[in-house]
Parts: sequence; C-alpha cells; structure tokens
Amino acid sequence: MIIKVFGKVNQKYIDNVLKKAGKLISVPKDLTIYFLETLSFCSYINLPRTMQNKVRQKCMTNISFSFIFKKRKIVVIHLEKNLEKNQDSLVGLLIHEIAHINQMEKGVYIKIYNDYYKVSQRNLIKIKKLKYNKKDLVNLFHSISITAVFALKDIYANNYLIEKGLVNHLLSYYKMEFNKKVCPKPFFYKNLKIAAKKDMSIVKDVVDFQLAILSATLPIHKTRKAKELINFIEKCYSINIQEVSEKMHELVNLYFKSFKNKDFNKMFFDCVFKEVYKLLK
Repeated sequence: MIIKVFGKVNQKYIDNVLKKAGKLISVPKDLTIYFLETLSFCSYINLPRTMQNKVRQKCMTNISFSFIFKKRKIVVIHLEKNLEKNQDSLVGLLIHEIAHINQMEKGVYIKIYNDYYKVSQRNLIKIKKLKYNKKDLVNLFHSISITAVFALKDIYANNYLIEKGLVNHLLSYYKMEFNKKVCPKPFFYKNLKIAAKKDMSIVKDVVDFQLAILSATLPIHKTRKAKELINFIEKCYSINIQEVSEKMHELVNLYFKSFKNKDFNKMFFDCVFKEVYKLLK
C-alpha cells in the first residue's frame, strides 16, 4: 500500500486512520491512497493525460472517489474540515472507498454498466414520449442515469461492508455526509409537473435525493442501527423517511425481494425510470 498526503494534513492522524481501517477490512497491497487537503492537489496524481483529465473532472465534483486504471488501484480522499475532526467518519469513508475497489475487482461494476445498456434504450424511448421539451427530457434521462449508476454502486459497496459487520463506521460516515448537504425543499412538489416545465432540474433534485437516501438506508436496514440513521436523517432534513419509502416503494420492495437476483440491476434501472415517468406523467 502506498500513501500520499498533500497539503497541511496531520500525518499522525492519517496513520491512526489507516491503522484502524486495516483492522476492519482487507486493504489491497497494490492500493495507492491519496489524502488531499483540497482537491486542487488532484493534479499531483500521476496518470496519463487522458486519464488525468477524467480525474480532474471527478475532482470538480468535490467528493472522494476510487477507481482502477489498468493495474493501478487508487483511492482519493478529500480531507474536508469535518473529516479532520471526526476520525470514525474518515475511517468509514475510507473503508467505503476500499469497498468500491473490492467490487470493481469482482467485476460487479462492469455488470452494472452492461445491465444499464441493456435496458436504457427502451426506457429513454418511453421517457421521450412525455409531453415536455424533448431535449430537456433526454438531458434529464442522462443525468438520472448517472445518479442511478452511482446509487447502485453505493448499494453494493455498502452491502459488502454490512455483511462484514462494519455498520458503526459506515453509520458515522453517513451521518457526516448527510449533515453537510443542503437539499431542495420541499422534496416532493404537489405541482411538480408544472414546475418541471419551467425547470426540469427540479425532477433531478427530487430523484437524486431519493436515491441518496435509499442507497444509504437500504443496506443498513438489515442491522439494528437502521433506526439511528433514519432518525438522524429525519431530524437533519425535517422529512419523514417513511414518505421517501412510500414514494419509492417499488424500489424498496425490489431490494428486499430481489437483491441477489441476477437480473436485479436491470430491474433497478427499470424501476428508477418508471418512477421518473410517474413523476412527470
């Protein structure tokens, strides 16, 4: 394992985090982890130009991430201020990203993309039949596709960690993650169709939030810690998670009934776009 730290970062703090994470999860020996004070240090990640451009684009989203390029396994951790003060949350984020590497190695994410392409065209055709600006509908479809893929990846990574009994650190990470975000209110517009004609991004905000909630809560729902996370999110956002579940009930039911099904990914994408269609119909 290679560790690279850029910026004004407490090295002892990082060492303690790595030690804790190493006791919780198997860390690939050929893994390189970058701890960056700010994502402006992304330019220090030594990669071929074409790949470095993609990494810089990822850095612009202001999130931590992981990827495999050829035989190189890389985790990039953005050390936001709240992570510098909460070691358990940083450990949770780190093992979350390592779990993503694990799922990549197993070919889980290749299957996600393959399954998406098998169902995307028929869903796009259906969405384009809605009575809205066609260009806006296509842009919405592609935006939600990206969100749905990310959500599904998180579901697999989180499920892997839950099966290893690592719910406490994952919970700490998600408490920090949801606490820092500012989300649109209200999340469920009574006049959504009217609002969407003026600004289609409203629909994306609604679906993004629903998927973010579900990708975190569904895997944890198997544990005794589920209520703790749900209570925290409800308090933080002044919403009722039961309302989210009811809005996305088909997706919730699908997870609990069919997660191990070989066609789960395709059913997941179909379900997401069915919800989008219902929102706008």
